[in-house]
Amino acid sequence: MKNGKIFNFTNFLLVVSIVLALTFIYVTYGTYKKFTYEQKKMEAFYVTNAGINQAIWYLSTPPGMGGYGPEWRVSNLKKYFSIGSYTISIENGKAPGEIVITSVGEAGDISLMLQATVVYGRSIPRVFNYALWSGGELSIGGKSSISGDVYVNDNLSLSDDAVIKDGTATTTPGYNITKKGRALFLAGKASRPLPVFPVLDTTYYYNKISHAKSGEPGVIQGDREYENLKLAGNTIYVNGNVTIKGKVSGYGAIVSTRNMTITGKGGLGNGTFFICNGKMSISGHHEISGQSFFYSKQQLSLSDNSSLTGGAVVLSPTVIEMGKGSCAAGLVYAPSVTMGKNAKISGSVAAENYACGEIGVLKDINVKHEASDLPLSVIGFNMGSKMIMRKPGSLREI
Repeated sequence: MKNGKIFNFTNFLLVVSIVLALTFIYVTYGTYKKFTYEQKKMEAFYVTNAGINQAIWYLSTPPGMGGYGPEWRVSNLKKYFSIGSYTISIENGKAPGEIVITSVGEAGDISLMLQATVVYGRSIPRVFNYALWSGGELSIGGKSSISGDVYVNDNLSLSDDAVIKDGTATTTPGYNITKKGRALFLAGKASRPLPVFPVLDTTYYYNKISHAKSGEPGVIQGDREYENLKLAGNTIYVNGNVTIKGKVSGYGAIVSTRNMTITGKGGLGNGTFFICNGKMSISGHHEISGQSFFYSKQQLSLSDNSSLTGGAVVLSPTVIEMGKGSCAAGLVYAPSVTMGKNAKISGSVAAENYACGEIGVLKDINVKHEASDLPLSVIGFNMGSKMIMRKPGSLREI
């Protein structure tokens, strides 16, 4: 009886040992298979990404130096590389200057598709390396908060509870920084070449407006109102006032020879241009997918508590007015910019002169330099040479 119990216990231990051994083999084999697959996938990614990089090199390099230049477009060009091959396709993107590169890589029995967007154009001027750039004498006071560098091409005064953090306050040599009250900041030293306020070449925008003024076929005559507009790559020319309500989907442009009003709440598509010859008024809350461009020849205004979030490019060759509590994420440029109490900019702002009630004074404003909200290139800024620039965060698996 005792021997039988010992025999049964021994058999039990044997069965448990076999089960544990099989479990160990199963787990180990599964881990090995997963590791092998991940290794092969990494090899496929390496090959596929090499296709993206090769396409960028072709676009960046002139034909005389082995490349094809920025105008080159191709479909399903196959190249062998390392342990596999990649097939690249290059086509125009949605926004002006955008180029979309698709690469399909193969390594062993693994296939992977990656897509990236590059931009061909001039990089934005150096003034947008600063949270705030001013060409004229400036006083910053109240409870203003600026994150990033500040540059003033004149005298700068910081007063009250104004604070500059995560950056420095710098003036052009020969000018001074004065402090009043509890203002906090670090003084910086100007480096050469000194940043220069860029002149906006309005030719692109003028040509659009000029076409809208013509009697050409396709130009809409008279005032128009649009709600939940679908552009689908088209340009709408209106010889009159334009009112836009709600969502605007797809890329393209809408051009007005007079005033433009953008109101309500909704999303705005990547590569969308809003261009008017008169005044532009923006109210409500608008979330941008990618980058949208706003241009007004006479005056561009964001009403109190309105917002443009995501990636706005706000341009005027005259004046931009930001109402109390308004918010703009992106690039803001005009010779004159006024900012109401608690107005907020995430990105960068550059102007010759600022005002908040009085010229040369800003109070209770918030500005944060945020590179991710800035465009790579803006039509009209003609400083520097054109180049191919990789759009941050655009690489994705599809």
